[in-house]
Amino acid sequence: MERSVRWNAPSALEQPPGQLRLRNTSLPLGIAPGPDGPERSKPGSGPSAAPPLRGGKGASPLPPSALRGSRSALTLAAPAALRSAGNACTGSWGQHFTACRLRSGPQKGAGGSTPCPLLNPQPPPGGDNPPDPHKTLRRFLAGLLFYGRCLTIAKITKAKQLTERDKAILTDLARCRVLSLEQIKNAYWPTAKERTCLERLQRLEKAGYIQSETVPGEKPGIWVRVFCLGHQGKEWATGPEGGFDSKKVFIHPGKWDEILHQVRTNEIYYRLSPTERDTFRIGDVIEVEREYYKGSGGIEVPDAAYVSDSGEEVYVEADVGHYTSAQVRAKAASFEGTRTIWVCPAGRERFLQRHGARGEFFTYAL
Repeated sequence: MERSVRWNAPSALEQPPGQLRLRNTSLPLGIAPGPDGPERSKPGSGPSAAPPLRGGKGASPLPPSALRGSRSALTLAAPAALRSAGNACTGSWGQHFTACRLRSGPQKGAGGSTPCPLLNPQPPPGGDNPPDPHKTLRRFLAGLLFYGRCLTIAKITKAKQLTERDKAILTDLARCRVLSLEQIKNAYWPTAKERTCLERLQRLEKAGYIQSETVPGEKPGIWVRVFCLGHQGKEWATGPEGGFDSKKVFIHPGKWDEILHQVRTNEIYYRLSPTERDTFRIGDVIEVEREYYKGSGGIEVPDAAYVSDSGEEVYVEADVGHYTSAQVRAKAASFEGTRTIWVCPAGRERFLQRHGARGEFFTYAL
């Protein structure tokens, strides 16, 4: 009575006789798979016949090295090996694998006590040892790991190769300290999707040139994604290419309640001419230049300032809706005689005018 063996041939085993191919790696097994699965072959017939087996009482037990290797590697080899070892081992290939994997003594087959050809392959004529499939598989997996690391290094290297647009963004951040995602996108990716801008900024962030935060907006439920320089970005900005003074370049967006205030102040920056942008300074830089801090001597420091193309100094002051009437009057009195641009949400300008604010008003919608 013949014993039937159920077999669903994986596509990985449908390869030319004598080898199991995994992508770019071949694992020669000395076995010729049949086209229809693990049919029992007659001893000594066909190209897929197993090597002659040593039988009888003198059969030596399996060496310990034959049991080395991972279960997965033996599992891949077991179905193909069983086709050529049918005369030595009985039962399904799963039973064969279990017996050969767990037993270190001789395996009993149809012809008596014989070593298993799966775990103890015979050397080919000529005296050379057959290649170890486990070592080959380990080399293959190590190659995959190396390839993955190369891809990661390539992405980081691509980000470290600054483009002219990257340098312009770093320059803007060195001047403005913090910019929103919307401001950067409108300036450098006006017609592209937001995802295109964000992907490039994230690469610069991974490379250490910039860093990002998400801060609350003027109203509940409104959040603003902002970017500022990182350590690598400051190193570039204060280097030969950037040319900025290290005392006037910041790698932190500022106090939590002042970040949005600075972002709204910088709405004016991208509406200036290139020569006016070169003279743009935020309030923190003005404090460093004048060597005093806010509140000292009763003199108000504007949120930003620049020199117009006509040579006139212009102040920029932003109100996101938090100024009291007393604060507006104090700032208006301090800025009197200097051209001032007030930045505020739409509708807020009437409150500012009512309490003494004079000059130009730039409003934005929420």
